Amino acid sequence: MPRPVKKVIITGDILRPRSARDNWRNVGIHWLHHVVRQPVQLATGLDVTRIDFSRETGSLAMGLYQSMGERIGFDGWAHVYDPDTLPETLLQYCWLHLRHALVIGFELPPVMKRAMDALDIPYLDFILHPIRFADDLFIGAQTSHAGAYERLRAFMLPPDVIPVAAGLVMAAMNRLPRLPLEGKTAIAALQYDRDRVLMHKGRFLSMEDFTGPLEDALRQVDHLIIKPHPNLPDSNDIAVLRSLSPRCSVRNENFYYLMSHENVEAVYSISSSTSIEARALGKAGHHLHTYPFLFVEPDSVGQDVGRFVPMENPFATPEFWLRVLDAFGLNVKPSAWTKLPPKPNRLRISLRSFWGFEFVERITPQR
Repeated sequence: MPRPVKKVIITGDILRPRSARDNWRNVGIHWLHHVVRQPVQLATGLDVTRIDFSRETGSLAMGLYQSMGERIGFDGWAHVYDPDTLPETLLQYCWLHLRHALVIGFELPPVMKRAMDALDIPYLDFILHPIRFADDLFIGAQTSHAGAYERLRAFMLPPDVIPVAAGLVMAAMNRLPRLPLEGKTAIAALQYDRDRVLMHKGRFLSMEDFTGPLEDALRQVDHLIIKPHPNLPDSNDIAVLRSLSPRCSVRNENFYYLMSHENVEAVYSISSSTSIEARALGKAGHHLHTYPFLFVEPDSVGQDVGRFVPMENPFATPEFWLRVLDAFGLNVKPSAWTKLPPKPNRLRISLRSFWGFEFVERITPQR
């Protein structure tokens, strides 16, 4: 059984290194801290603290790297992120920094969650749901605590929301002029080369790892659209795909706009959420590698503790925090704040992240 909770800690993927062209993961941790600190304090009266990435001696991030014999960097991150075994020193660092806490995280790395399970430290991990085309972003929430998991299920996203949103997006995009796309067309959706969903056995996957399946896929279509990731327009994956077939073109139009063309039949990616969105939009969506996040299915009967529970914005709902925090054994109290009224794009705007939806809604992101 988890030990009594005496404090709340907000954190996330503190192992992810910094790059000149990469958003530091502390940004996500800080976002979650600002979003949940007040509701959690109002519900529990406990102080809410934060653990960031830090290179300082004795910090949790440095301790985890050192316990695995790795240096901070993308190669080290890939090795530490989800190791086969957990050294005793790694568990000791986690216990030193996280004992007696409920850990609320944004994109917690598997190594930390496995360590917390071993140490009976309860946690609640949030990620963004792969469907990004609805009126707002959806959230996935995960815990290994059976009681809290059952409370999360009470806030589960209704199964009809995504199909209805998909129809509205496709209707809007079909109002736009059609592109002269060639015959039976597929899209290769490229990813940022240091995306955590590309990690596999201590390294980052690329299209070079899947030339066989890609060649098979290209035989099924007349043309392949290569859709670069906006943060990596010169990806080496473009050259790999071009080498496999001359029937390729690079296009930078909005993803949902491209998907609205009837002759676009499929999306291929290594492990991108775009392949999941393709299925929701009525197309074939293929992953060349395994998508790493498992979500609770609408017809699930509750035997899948540990999967992410999809939900609409839970942060704006006092009932969410009161019911879920109570399951962790915290002494919750009725809150004076009320549920925030519905507002389109509330989470998108707070994250300053739109994933192409600004084209659908004609939003002008302020960077």
